Amino acid sequence: MEADDPNFVMIEPEPTEENTVNILIIGETGVGKSTFINAFANYLKFDNLEEAERLNPFVLIPCKFTVTDENYELREVEIGSDKNEHNKLGESSTQDPRPYMFTISNGEKFVRLIDTPGIGDTRGIDQDTVNCQKIIDYIEPLKVIHGIMFLLKPNSSKITVLFEFCLKQILSRLEKSASQNLMFIFTNTRGTCYRPGETLPCLRNLLEAISKRPPFVQIPLSKANIYCLDNEAFRYLAAVANGVLFTEREKQYFAESWEKSSEESWRMIIRIIGDEETKPIQPHQVEHTRSVNEARALINHLKQPMADITHLIQDKLRALQRQTELLNLDNLDIKDMMKNLVIPIIDIEVIELPQPVTVCTSGKCAKIYKVRDVDKWHYVQRCHNPCYLTNVPKEMIGAPDLVHCAAMDGSRTCKECSCDYSTHMHIYYESITVDKTIENDNVKKSITDKEELKRQKEQIISEMRKMMKELEDEHKAIIRHFAQFANFLQQNAITPYNDVYRQYIEFLIDRENSNGEAADKITIAYLKKCQEEYDEAMKLFENALNMKNQSVCNLTPELVQKSVNELFKLKHTGDKIKELYNSQILARKSENLNNGFQPIYSSRKDNKEIGLLGQIKNYFTRGNDKKGTESEEENSSYSVYNSRSNRRKNKASNRQKAPVKNFKADLKVMEQEAEQASRVLNAMSAMNKF
Repeated sequence: MEADDPNFVMIEPEPTEENTVNILIIGETGVGKSTFINAFANYLKFDNLEEAERLNPFVLIPCKFTVTDENYELREVEIGSDKNEHNKLGESSTQDPRPYMFTISNGEKFVRLIDTPGIGDTRGIDQDTVNCQKIIDYIEPLKVIHGIMFLLKPNSSKITVLFEFCLKQILSRLEKSASQNLMFIFTNTRGTCYRPGETLPCLRNLLEAISKRPPFVQIPLSKANIYCLDNEAFRYLAAVANGVLFTEREKQYFAESWEKSSEESWRMIIRIIGDEETKPIQPHQVEHTRSVNEARALINHLKQPMADITHLIQDKLRALQRQTELLNLDNLDIKDMMKNLVIPIIDIEVIELPQPVTVCTSGKCAKIYKVRDVDKWHYVQRCHNPCYLTNVPKEMIGAPDLVHCAAMDGSRTCKECSCDYSTHMHIYYESITVDKTIENDNVKKSITDKEELKRQKEQIISEMRKMMKELEDEHKAIIRHFAQFANFLQQNAITPYNDVYRQYIEFLIDRENSNGEAADKITIAYLKKCQEEYDEAMKLFENALNMKNQSVCNLTPELVQKSVNELFKLKHTGDKIKELYNSQILARKSENLNNGFQPIYSSRKDNKEIGLLGQIKNYFTRGNDKKGTESEEENSSYSVYNSRSNRRKNKASNRQKAPVKNFKADLKVMEQEAEQASRVLNAMSAMNKF
């Protein structure tokens, strides 16, 4: 009787970290991720196609497609509506990562399928990078990921650049232990007899190539983590729901497809959660991936600052050496000697930029200024200020994405300076080398004879030599730390990390060589020496890893942060490294805000809202949905239903009966709790003012 009372509602079971299986679904744009999710849910919900047709399919994600009816007329089939879906041809249909949930094991476990934006978006590689970052940002708050599914089509005779990019983009952001959670799902396999087809050998070659490069991660590829199914049975259900008719023979084909795909879906689930015969796979700890990506971001932010500081140290050493040689000259009179009793200080002045700026680096557009007879480049030609093109590699001359900058006006030539796009780059901050000196007027006034002058000269020379030694030590520390950073990323991501520091030093050498006869040979020699020292440091780390040196093998993200803090504390360059680093951080934050990109957080927050906030949220959600249909409620991103735990043991579809509560009584308690919470929040707000 209570269930018939309009004042009572059914309360769905709540997902928690302990009872929820998290599965990330990744694939190229157009591979059919959203359709797969719909089909997968139905395969686990219903025993057969006939039952699904009779009870109506679950539509977790709205979809729209065309079919040919019995009269060979095109019919548009559409189920559901969702702002998160975007149906422009070639663009990723799913705009943001989004979870879809259902229960298995008689309601004891939840499965959260995380739909993601497709890789290979026609809007360009910058959009793919944004989509990858959205995926990583989304899973960060989760505790574990149980499965990472890559969806593929079975009939690709060769791996496309697009697919390889898709795979490596994601793998480069995952900590290497996630390799054991990778699963490869082949869709549309009815035409290949539910087998991987020509794609499999290509995929195997790609994974073998990955295993041969540091950190030599072996990604499993066998029947245990390969699944072949077809989504056409769900499309059939959607078409039937829209009044499209099929022959009995066609229905038989769809029923066979359902049977095979359902078996594969259950094999997939059992591998993840296990059963009496199968041990579950170990879930990937998201904290490991989060830590690696935080370390990666930190290291990337240090790329240009560290290269700038390397250049600055060389300038400082050169100035100190020249000043030492000058003071050691025998032919200086007292007046000249007094004038040169100073310590030269070469420094960098930083000009922060609120948004990235596209500048031209060509000899025609850049200006050269001198600092103690050394040529310095200043990029005065701002071709697009600010530039809102996202995810262009910063401080990289000729980045391919710059061809899309508004300054290029759809061609390779800049409309502002008439130079080719390949001479341009994005900068986050400007740095100008300045010449300063340290001198002590009181000491100069106290000099009354040549002997005192000689003592002061020797003291200043001694101070400069000490400073040179300290700068050389700091230079070695910077090289050592950055080699350590690169080694950390190489050893912890599934695919190799691009060595940004070495790339930037190469750029500095190439830039100086571009001056031809006017190139500064001393600068080039110094930068090459930096490369050699850096390569030597990298070899030391690699040798230590080969010998299982625990001091290297146990390098953690926490130790990376500690190393960065040590760099910030360097006597002569630490403050400047920190200033340049902070300029990078502020500029990137500003870029993200101006471009409207905000990280999307996962449902872990929602899982915690099972107290007062969760009840209020559920109350208003249900209240607003009263005018909607039942199917609309089930189309939400958290559609929850129960399914059989094992189709071989239990062929019936059993819905778990949730506990029934008096909603009016609960609402009264909620109102009291809300009033109390409001008083607490007001009190906290008042305290914060002080």
